[in-house]
Parts: sequence; C-alpha cells; structure tokens
Amino acid sequence: MNKKIGNVIISVGILSLIAFSTIQSSKVFHLEKQISINEETLNVYQQRLGNTFKTLDIIEKYEYFPLDFEDIDIELSKLILDAINDPYAQYIDEENDTDPFGGLKQTYGCNLTKINSEYFIWSIDPHTNSKHSELRVGDRVTHINGIPTSKLTPKLLNTLVKEIETLQLTRISSEDDKIQTISIERENQVINTVTSKRLNSNTATIKISNFYSDTYTRVFSKLTEYKNADIKNLVIDLRDNNGGSLDSAKFVLDLFIDEADLYYMENNMNKVQVIPSKDKHPRFEFNLAILVDRRSASAAELFAASMRNNLQTPIVGEKTYGKGVSQFYIETSEGEILKLTTSEIYANPTEKYHGHGVMPDIYVESKPWITPYTDEAL
Repeated sequence: MNKKIGNVIISVGILSLIAFSTIQSSKVFHLEKQISINEETLNVYQQRLGNTFKTLDIIEKYEYFPLDFEDIDIELSKLILDAINDPYAQYIDEENDTDPFGGLKQTYGCNLTKINSEYFIWSIDPHTNSKHSELRVGDRVTHINGIPTSKLTPKLLNTLVKEIETLQLTRISSEDDKIQTISIERENQVINTVTSKRLNSNTATIKISNFYSDTYTRVFSKLTEYKNADIKNLVIDLRDNNGGSLDSAKFVLDLFIDEADLYYMENNMNKVQVIPSKDKHPRFEFNLAILVDRRSASAAELFAASMRNNLQTPIVGEKTYGKGVSQFYIETSEGEILKLTTSEIYANPTEKYHGHGVMPDIYVESKPWITPYTDEAL
C-alpha cells in the first residue's frame, strides 16, 4: 500500500533534498531522476510519517467504500506544503496551474493582493487600460465578472482571464467607499514594464514596474538613449514594483555594478552562494537615486539594496515590504510542480531585510497605502 502514495514520498524527499541546494527562482527543475521511490526511501519516510501510514493502513483495512489513492496522494502532498509554514509554497497541478492573479496583471495591468481574506488592488501598471480607468490602488475588490472573489478558485480565475475580453471588477473605493463596477478591456499588446521621462535637460527617470524577461532590454535601451543625450542624473523608480524575476533584476544590476558581489543566496543549511557581476561588461555611469515605497518587494528590494551596497546609491521613500526570500519550481515525473522557498536573498550579510524591509536613506512618507501615492518623493 505504501507505494500507492508516491507523490507524498517525492514531496517529502524534495523538501529534504532542497536543504542542500541554493537555487535561483523562476525556473523549473526536474527531479524525477534524482528522487526515486525505492525500499530504502520508503522505510525512511515511513518512520518520519508513521501516523500518516498507520491511518492509511486502517482506512484501507476497514473503509467500505473504495479508495482513490491518486486523490489521496495529491491531497496529502498539498497538506505537506501547508504544514511547512511557508506562505509562498504551492502545489501546482492542472487544477491550480498558475499564479492566480498573474494573468490579471499581464493581461489587464492591475495586480491584486489578498489581505485577511479580502482582495485589494495592490498596484496598477502605467500606460494600461487599468491605469486609465477609475480603479485606484487600495480599492477593495468584491466581485470579478459577477463572481464573488471569495468563491474564485485559481483555475476559475485563470479561465476567466484567458477567455473574457472585458474584465468587470466590482470595487469599494478606497477614497469614498463608493461601490462601483468598472469594465477594463483586454490589452492588445505586452505590457511595458519600463517607462521613462525627462525632468529637465540633465535629469531623467526610469520606472520599472516589475522585473520581467524583457526588462533588461528595455532598461538598456533607455540608458543608452540617456547616455547619448548627456543626461547626468538618473532616478530609478521602483515604487509599486512587487518583484518578479530575480535573474532579470540581476541583469539590470549588471548594467551599473562592476567587479563586485551583486547579492547573496543562503539556504537552510547556512550555505551561501555569492552572485557576482559579469566581467568585461560595459557599465553606465550616472548620478543615481532610487525611489521605493511600502509596496516595493522581493527583487525590487534586492535591486535597491544592492545598488546602495555597491554604489552608495541613496534610497528615497518608505521602508519596503520585506520579502527577502527566493522561490523555485520543481517538477516531478508525474507532471505536478512544487513551488518552494529555497533561500534567503540579501545584498549585504549584515543587513538582511526579510521580514523587516529595506530602510531608505531619505524618508519621504507617501499617503496611506489605501490611497494613490503622489510624486513628493520624486
């Protein structure tokens, strides 16, 4: 009977193996050839999960109705991830195949977050249909296309995002508590994560809304343009940037930082991997400053901290969100994917920011998070 719950053994085995690996996020790692269900593995985890095996033995012996071990297998794997107390861990299968809100941001330009069982607009990308609508950061979303957010499963939400042309969000305004349903048309092109503007003849800004696969190319293009225009002062705006690809952030850091350690990744065995800058790579030199706020998170926080640590770039704004850990996607031979937190990330070993946030050098308070920020920091 024990071999009938193979995914449970694989899930626990992966959690044990991952302690010896420091791996970067946003990749899928195939482990089916590295973890096999042999007798030795079964014996080890049967000892560690003794009560689980005893319960299954009793159920199989006495339960009248036939057992579906495939369903039991999957549900137990999900429970294991719930039990490890990792808010970012996830068991992904055909019923739960993507980030439940990732499609909203990529397709409509608005990003939701869940706080105490309620859903709020966390950020709105510039130059998108959401930005031109009446949506505001901090609005509480109660329904999506008539379906209460409390009843939306990840699979149903992903289906809606893929199939509907017009997104209808029923929101309670963060400004006056007005209830309103707002319609947003699907974006017809890839949302640009990098926007820019000149403030005067010597100063310009580059705003990075997220670190995606195209961010490096877009930032490089803008930096080249500003260098050729003899721009001296550059402000990198990371407000409302909730992270994204760690690799993307690393590539952008490499445009500024030469011959240095960009950041560190530390696993749960205290093994530290140093991520250095590339050699023989042209760098851009400006008088730099970085803007952050309380919604700047993950890769955005790491970027700001690394720039300050290596180039003494001043950080202006609020204390950041405080997500200094990296996730990794691991695919089993059955096609399911485990999303696990594999390492803590930081730019300076003496200034870890997970759970605390990155403190700015110049504090400029934005309005409360439930109202749109102004450009006082800029």
